[in-house]
Amino acid sequence: MSLETSIPRLNQHISTQGEQTAAIAYLGQLALSQPALADLFTDATILIAQVSSAEIALIWELEPGMEHLSLRTFSGRQKGTMAESQMPVEADSLEGLVLRSENPVVVSTFQAETRFKPSPILVECGVVNGVGIRIGTVERPFGVLEVFLPQLRTFSQDNLHFLQSMANILASAIDLNRQQENWMASEQSLGRQLAKAQSAPPTSQMPWERQEIKNRLVESRERERLRLAQELHDIPIQDLYGLIYQLDDLKDLIKDAGGLNIVDEFNNTLHRVVNSLRAICGELRPPSLSPFGLEVAIRDHVERVRNQNPDIRIHLDLMRDQQVLSDSLRLCLFRIYQQSINNVMRHAQATDVHIRFRWDEQIIVLEVEDNGNGFDMPKDWIELVRHEHFGLVGLAERVESVNGKLEIISSIGDGTMVRATVPRR
Repeated sequence: MSLETSIPRLNQHISTQGEQTAAIAYLGQLALSQPALADLFTDATILIAQVSSAEIALIWELEPGMEHLSLRTFSGRQKGTMAESQMPVEADSLEGLVLRSENPVVVSTFQAETRFKPSPILVECGVVNGVGIRIGTVERPFGVLEVFLPQLRTFSQDNLHFLQSMANILASAIDLNRQQENWMASEQSLGRQLAKAQSAPPTSQMPWERQEIKNRLVESRERERLRLAQELHDIPIQDLYGLIYQLDDLKDLIKDAGGLNIVDEFNNTLHRVVNSLRAICGELRPPSLSPFGLEVAIRDHVERVRNQNPDIRIHLDLMRDQQVLSDSLRLCLFRIYQQSINNVMRHAQATDVHIRFRWDEQIIVLEVEDNGNGFDMPKDWIELVRHEHFGLVGLAERVESVNGKLEIISSIGDGTMVRATVPRR
């Protein structure tokens, strides 16, 4: 290949990779802001259609029962009409093949395809070839991303990697959205069960049943948080690191200052997305808690809170614990602190926060006190449930799960003190 033909191809390759990287970075940042899934899907298909020069880009979401796919959005220069908003998962369909395949399903030409039966909609649209990417894993599928072209074109590994990265971001967003819905439903269900138990005639079994409900719910939440943190680390974060390495390789090929500045901007954006995802992982499962103890985990978390809220002064009075406390007790206390500080940041409008942690051979005391708005505490926890104040109820659940005592001292205009006192053993 001559120099005259190789340089334009290299420039085109660099331009395409730059567009793909920018699209992945943008969608990753958008997903971190947790928009409505419909808006995220729409932006994803628009980006994919533009970057891939696709005739159609569409997203099917797999319903929780895993028997039907719902068309969430499509974009492109389609000639036909996407009439079906839902369809069953058929074994002889492209979507069925994608969901059970380990790798992307590339369709060289629909006319010669024998692995599945092409959809009449796609035939009507006049597409020639395309690719289907599973959103999620084989074990936990969330849907299918499809891209179709009006002319014969080969999908390179860079193209497939780009589409897979976009699908991985969508998978993380769908998973997080569903987990939030499940947690909210679990909290509401628990609240209803607690209210029912409170009004029911007392029996010898009722306290044990209520305590088992609380403990199982807490354990379930922690398992889901750990799983989600692991999936965020193993899939989208690793994809983004891969893109960062590719950008470093591209810098060796670009000679003009303008191109290098663009690559640097992409690189900075990707690092911001990675840092945001790592922060989310830290919220889901604090990495320093198990090896270094509650005191270090709180200090690490407070640093992030300070960076995000520079106008709030946070004062720490924390005893060192290292690995003196059990893993389950450390995690429980960290969640109590985390919920308390989140409540302060969201609702209190405080300027000063004091966090205290002390322990001895008998008891452990954790306090979060602020000088914010405060509120009138009801006489009964059931009133909090009835008004859907599940955050405070969640604190009570966690403290009771370790046989502790929760005190909330607050009044309007005088700030709030949250104190958890739990037995050491």
